[in-house]
Amino acid sequence: MEFGIIKRVRVCGRKRFIYRHVSPLVRIFYYADERYNISERTPSEKEMEKLVENAMPRVVEDEVRGLLARRLGLEESVAEGEDFDVDGCLLRFRKPEVVLEMKWGDELGKGEIKKAVEKLNKLKAKRRILFVPDKRKVTAEDVEVVDILDFV
Repeated sequence: MEFGIIKRVRVCGRKRFIYRHVSPLVRIFYYADERYNISERTPSEKEMEKLVENAMPRVVEDEVRGLLARRLGLEESVAEGEDFDVDGCLLRFRKPEVVLEMKWGDELGKGEIKKAVEKLNKLKAKRRILFVPDKRKVTAEDVEVVDILDFV
């Protein structure tokens, strides 16, 4: 952590942390090596595309959570419950200020949006944000719907 290779992210409401590589490329490599042993063999181009496609949502979640935390001056965190987890929980003095759920599908169904809103409503916070690729294509009640253009 002192060298800036690994970052520590608090798990909201728990006395534990998760640790992540700072570099998205390193995270993708270790994910691919753990799942598909790519350090011992040369995967095909098609297999590499699939690896990156599978790893990318987690990388995007981490990067967006970090961006919003820095932009809003809050502590980056994640939140878990017995029956749910949210993609981001941004803290002010260890209390949830913003809870965040990200959806990246091209066509988000109403059921998927409804589940995301239900997850966000399980935590008490001043702001509940649903982060989507294009907010003009999504409507949801009781949450802020935002896209990347809101933070540029």
